[in-house]
Amino acid sequence: MYRAHWGLREKPFENTPDPRFLYKSPAIGETYARLLYALKGNRGAVLLTGESGCGKTLMARALIQDFNPEHTELALLTNPCRTPDELLGEVLLQLGVESPLPNRAQRLHRLNEALYANFSTGKDTVVVIDEGQLLEDPQIFEELRLLLNFQLNDAFLMTLFMVGQPALAERIRQQPQFDERISARGVMRALEKEEIGAYINHRLKVAGREEPIFSPGAVELVAQYSGGVPRKLNHICDICLVIGYSRQAAQVDEDLTYRLILHEEDSRVYGVFAWALSRARCCAPPSRCAAPRWPERAPPPPMPVPRSRRHRLMPPRIRPSSPRCPCPKSRSAPRHPPT
Repeated sequence: MYRAHWGLREKPFENTPDPRFLYKSPAIGETYARLLYALKGNRGAVLLTGESGCGKTLMARALIQDFNPEHTELALLTNPCRTPDELLGEVLLQLGVESPLPNRAQRLHRLNEALYANFSTGKDTVVVIDEGQLLEDPQIFEELRLLLNFQLNDAFLMTLFMVGQPALAERIRQQPQFDERISARGVMRALEKEEIGAYINHRLKVAGREEPIFSPGAVELVAQYSGGVPRKLNHICDICLVIGYSRQAAQVDEDLTYRLILHEEDSRVYGVFAWALSRARCCAPPSRCAAPRWPERAPPPPMPVPRSRRHRLMPPRIRPSSPRCPCPKSRSAPRHPPT
């Protein structure tokens, strides 16, 4: 909708794992190089963790894209299984083994044949497990450890790449034998404040815009609002481009960004109370459901004020109604004469 107005070929702030939009800050670039070396070197198990919205899936897709498709057999598990048998069956299915096998021993035997066949043809087998924090059964981690035993004297037949939130790393630490098999670890964190402007300009450049759109003041407000989390960054920047297009603005300035951030915060608080009210209607007795009381809306959290509006929001200076005598003796004198 706004691409022609801003001179873009595509939308720059979509929350999709497109590897072209991966911004390699110094920390992200170091993590990328470490994990890519471990994955291409067939070093067993690799772990990537991070909080929600920090770009774990985008990093994983960028690493996968660096593989040669002619020499890589990929098994991608985006919805982790709940039991070891389901996990083994899903890995076989992703590797192209669709014939039903009645028991676990036959499945393991068939998996060994598939891994060795890929190795004989010069292909590396990589099993990627996304959303790994959903794996809760300790038996699943034991099954993954046993899968890493498929190896030759000098090489692993399978490389395991696990991606998830910090809870995944905590569960792996509780399995010491499997934890020792992790050859490389990476952590995705929120961007630093100084990296926000480069992140925004990088995504605009990939989308076809060379000149910056966001003013320095707008970038500062976006950085403070998002906390450096890429998912929140993409959301607020996309809204800014939409509203800027509707106003036919030539640039996204700090005043526009300030108003949008306040609106987003107000909508979020309103949504929380609407959910609480719906729960109150469902749980309250029938006599109270007829006339529910709407809870008071909490004020949004304080937001940084643009420099151009600070003089309007300064509190008025309060002056005393009657001037006091500047003499020091009059200040120390008692109000009433002694009797």
